[in-house]
Amino acid sequence: MGNERLSDAAGEQFPDAATVPFLCECADEFCDGRVRLNRTQWESVAAEPNHYVMVAGHPRSEGEVVVGALAEYELVRKPT
Repeated sequence: MGNERLSDAAGEQFPDAATVPFLCECADEFCDGRVRLNRTQWESVAAEPNHYVMVAGHPRSEGEVVVGALAEYELVRKPT
């Protein structure tokens, strides 16, 4: 939810090519990691309802699977 608001706010403030410090979506509820993506990259992840992006090596919840990479970040599929 927080990253959706960031994307909306960034769209009003920055050009599409600018990188935005989105929140790491790992399993650590206290994580303050950031994944710097442009809005097009973020939207490609968000287009899949159970895909998330996180800092590589950060903790995953049970059942989550790394399905790819985007720059130095991991793309993770969470179970539905």
